Amino acid sequence: MLKKTLTFLLMLICSAFAAAQKDDRKEMEGLFSKTQKVYENANSFKLATSYKLYPTYRSNTVCESYAGILFRNKEDFYCKIDKTEFIKIADTYIKVDNESKRMQLSNEKAPDPIEAYNIRALMSHFRDFSMTSTPDQFICTMTCPELTLVPYGKAIIYINKKDLTIDRQVMYMLNLNAYKNSKGKNVTDYPRLEILFSEFDSQAAIPAVKFKLETYIRKSKQVPIPAKEYKNYQIVD
Repeated sequence: MLKKTLTFLLMLICSAFAAAQKDDRKEMEGLFSKTQKVYENANSFKLATSYKLYPTYRSNTVCESYAGILFRNKEDFYCKIDKTEFIKIADTYIKVDNESKRMQLSNEKAPDPIEAYNIRALMSHFRDFSMTSTPDQFICTMTCPELTLVPYGKAIIYINKKDLTIDRQVMYMLNLNAYKNSKGKNVTDYPRLEILFSEFDSQAAIPAVKFKLETYIRKSKQVPIPAKEYKNYQIVD
């Protein structure tokens, strides 16, 4: 009798858990769609980002960090992450590596950075979903199955309740990363990447110079060459 009761209770618990998972997924899909619309509906905006890599899932010590900025101007964008710039102006896509002083030009369709905020499109790669909240944020947790196409096994998305923009993303990476521990010894572990989003402003003044092709390249005998600010740079394939 006791065994049957426990079995029945276990089935109820599992059924309730599965229903909660389904409800959370549905609610998260709706929330992510609203968040995506916030970015899509802004004709232009400014957004600051901060990237921090931790050597392990639980570490509080940052082993690598860099800042980023994104300006969107209608269909065009300017994005800088650390020392690399990504620019899309009309049908021209430019990548500038300020460390190696190299530029790449392309007329192929540029990857729109706004897609980075289309979290709903990634949901098919995850299996388990849970959603909680604080007075200021929705906290959405997604976990992958053992085999996945995304480079992380778990992602936690923090969404601002006031304007439905993304405040923070935490990703638990699946690839081992080498680093030196506190004793100076070379070790490997699975890192955690945290991205902070701030200063989203759809009314911000967009720097016009960032969206002029002549800022980056000019023509010499119909051949593109780096503009004055990038005169020591090399254009590569």
